[in-house]
Amino acid sequence: MKSESIELQSLCENYLEVSQDKAKKQISSLNENKIGRMNLNYSKRVGTVLFETYTKLVFKFYVRLKFTGQENIPTDSSFIICSNHNSHMDSAILIVAAKKHFHEVGLLAATDYWFGPRENKFIHRLMNLVPVDRKRGRCPTFKQTLEISDKFLMANKRALVIFPEGSRSKDGKLQKSFKTGVGVIALALNLPILPVYISGSHKAWPKGSFFMRPGKINVNLGSVIQPSEVLKKTINPTEFKQNIQNYKNETRELTVCIENSILKLNKI
Repeated sequence: MKSESIELQSLCENYLEVSQDKAKKQISSLNENKIGRMNLNYSKRVGTVLFETYTKLVFKFYVRLKFTGQENIPTDSSFIICSNHNSHMDSAILIVAAKKHFHEVGLLAATDYWFGPRENKFIHRLMNLVPVDRKRGRCPTFKQTLEISDKFLMANKRALVIFPEGSRSKDGKLQKSFKTGVGVIALALNLPILPVYISGSHKAWPKGSFFMRPGKINVNLGSVIQPSEVLKKTINPTEFKQNIQNYKNETRELTVCIENSILKLNKI
């Protein structure tokens, strides 16, 4: 009997490869117990567990991590993690820093890089990648990315990783002006935001390098940002998603707040 459950990977592939009508029908049939459950696919479950174990060993004996501010991690709901971006290892660093298992975290990933014709399907068996179009005009649309993220985070105490800079830094310095998309996503999902600053990952695994180097990495977790507290008002997520263009000021204000919070963590 064919399972009615749909994994996050399958859902994303439908947006990218089949008709949007079919994808929408599948999204409407999902619930928090069906999307992202690791017992749906044996190979993915085993692969993720092995990859998580390997990663934690690397961080314990080869590239050591030092955390500050882990008491700020939300414990009563799903949340968004916003961080600077220096290396491909940042995603794994953030998952470990947030005290999550790999299957509990979704990673916003560029469609042109991770879902292109030469995509590495192996990584999809290890981590939950949510496609986002950073070049516009491609599939999925931004609203579809929001829908996928929302469905994944419906299960309690999951997390979504977002890198507001849009790409990796070559020198470890925070890149100027965050993409306002992070503000849109935060308002649309209406979840607490955990700002994080990673220092040293650009030396351990630089952009363009194939091998990691031994070293130490500092990970600073800041105070949680509540969108309603920043804007001093509550915005209905449904109304917001239907009229995103009418909330440009709010989106920009929240984006600047996230950027400033991460900048402050850089000085700790």
